[in-house]
Amino acid sequence: MNQQASRINDVLYRIHQDISQPLMAKDLASMAAYSEQHFHRVFKNVVGESVHDYIRRARLEFAANQLMFDG
Repeated sequence: MNQQASRINDVLYRIHQDISQPLMAKDLASMAAYSEQHFHRVFKNVVGESVHDYIRRARLEFAANQLMFDG
């Protein structure tokens, strides 16, 4: 795994630790040791979608799972 993918993987792990918490792109960028602008480019390159789209989709999937399995 290259360094960019490894850093983004750490960010993805953080996102999924508690998807309901506020997730600011600048904080995630800092965690990955990138400027916020560069982080957005690298994230999209590695994941295939923007960080905001990824978080929104992950939250919707989490909510759907909660409804299916807890409801």
